[in-house]
Order: sequence, then structure tokens, then C-alpha cells
Amino acid sequence: MSDGYFALDDFLILETDVCDTRPPSAAVGGGSSEYECDFESEDACGFTAYTEGEQFDFVRVTGLQAEEHGMQFPTTDRHGSGEGHYFGVERVRTDNTDTVYKVAYLESPLFDRTYDICLRFWYSIAVSKQRRK
Repeated sequence: MSDGYFALDDFLILETDVCDTRPPSAAVGGGSSEYECDFESEDACGFTAYTEGEQFDFVRVTGLQAEEHGMQFPTTDRHGSGEGHYFGVERVRTDNTDTVYKVAYLESPLFDRTYDICLRFWYSIAVSKQRRK
């Protein structure tokens, strides 16, 4: 039973020694973009979803696909498009407690850097507090 989700969109690496934690619309300056991925390419910019054991993976979807298949994901990407891709994983309750034992992995490509960087990404999280009886 799915009772929530975690969704990830737009991965950005900036070459800078100052990582501003304010939203980009409020940020001033901040370095040059070295790597950017919005997950629109078929290869998902080299990101790989995998799990150990039972099937419980991140999936690359659009909001329209999620809605069509009854997934509990956002109906749009971070830009407000139902056709924009993002990665999501549904939270699955394995019993009648709040404990979730499954882990999903989303692995990025290897970045070999010898200077300071700032990593930015956008996410959405929703968890239902309703318990199964």
C-alpha cells in the first residue's frame, strides 16, 4: 500500500565555494553552472535507479504518466509541466506499523572534482499520517 512519495527533479552542480541555501529566485550571484540535468533525456543524464532485494525503485515518470497509472506522485514537474520528467519513489508500508524497511537508490554519474562545488536539487515529499487498520 502506497501512502506517500519522494520525488526528485532538476539536479544542478555549481562551481563555487559558497553554497547559497536560499531559493534560486532569491539568490544573488553563486557561480557558474557546470552540470545540469532536468531528467528529460532518455538516459536520465546517467542516473541509475536500483535496489537491493525486493523491487522498490525510483522510476522516471511525468506527472501525466503518474496520474494515468494511479501513482501517488506530483501531477507536474517542478516547472509546472505535466509532461516534464522527474524521478519518484512511493513509500510502501510493509505492515501495520510506521516502520518502512525497504530502501531505494538513485545513483548519479561519478563527478571527479578538485574544487568546491554546490549541489542543488528540487524535491517533493508527501506522507500520509493515516494508518491501516
